[in-house]
Amino acid sequence: MGRKLRDDPPEKPKWWTQRAADVKHPRFIVVPKAHTDCRTVVIVENIFSAIKCNKATGWFALALLTSYLPYELFQPLKLYEQVHLWLDQDAYGKACKYQAALGNVGVCATTHVTENKPKDCTINEIKEELGG
Repeated sequence: MGRKLRDDPPEKPKWWTQRAADVKHPRFIVVPKAHTDCRTVVIVENIFSAIKCNKATGWFALALLTSYLPYELFQPLKLYEQVHLWLDQDAYGKACKYQAALGNVGVCATTHVTENKPKDCTINEIKEELGG
């Protein structure tokens, strides 16, 4: 998968993906056991947002590297008392659907939407948004 860069021509698509039907694409997102003592997780789209949310709250922050929350993560997320979904503003509808789906399997999730991505918020703005 590739991502359009700032200097790329405007006609280039934002995302470029090449997949073959006979190729299995592994999922690299896992919930590490080192964080199971933390009772709250923040799920964001990119690594910079995850780093900033972790720094602001001390909670485990998971970067999806997309706006897609794999169903394989639903069971591991049951380890947490609270799950915060803070996807980018254009994925708010998806985040609400994920919140409802997580609730159906017994995961307490909250959806957040802000004008800025978490990586662009200040530490205090993140704390205020997440209540951490």
